[in-house]
Amino acid sequence: MESVVDRLFSEHNKVVGLLDEHSELSLRIATEATLRKVLVLSAASYFERYITDAVLRFVGDVSGESACVSALVANKAVRRQYHTYFQWDGNSANSFFALFGTEFKARMKGIVRGDDDLAKGIQAFLTIGLERNKMVHGDFGSYQIEKTTDEVMELYRRATVFVERIPDYLDDCGVVDEEG
Repeated sequence: MESVVDRLFSEHNKVVGLLDEHSELSLRIATEATLRKVLVLSAASYFERYITDAVLRFVGDVSGESACVSALVANKAVRRQYHTYFQWDGNSANSFFALFGTEFKARMKGIVRGDDDLAKGIQAFLTIGLERNKMVHGDFGSYQIEKTTDEVMELYRRATVFVERIPDYLDDCGVVDEEG
């Protein structure tokens, strides 16, 4: 399924094509610079929504859809907390995995070690998050992203490998051993 990030990229390519047809190099450069920022912010926002929704679904599932538990988690562990889930300037998602306990973190470290696509996805995800933070906490208007639009999209696509697996990993986390 095409995400909003894919749609923005597609629309951008059409605009750039028109600018190229009319030999508008200056406008093309300005459009590219703006789009890189928009893609980073859009990807980061998309990932935040996807992950927080996955966490809330997980909590609802394991709590038997308890409205009180879901509200508590939404209010104290999810709202305005997402950016504390990850060490954006780090090279792993271990801080996120640790939120679900030491056993989950250890299991996920093993999974990541054995899956190069997942490891690269985590790196791409953290790169997008870090770039987003630099942009929104710095001077957004003059901030320059040192990657091309295609490179930003490649990071986004790689990062989705990690992000889209999170619900499955959380489902596995919620499995209770019937003997214990």
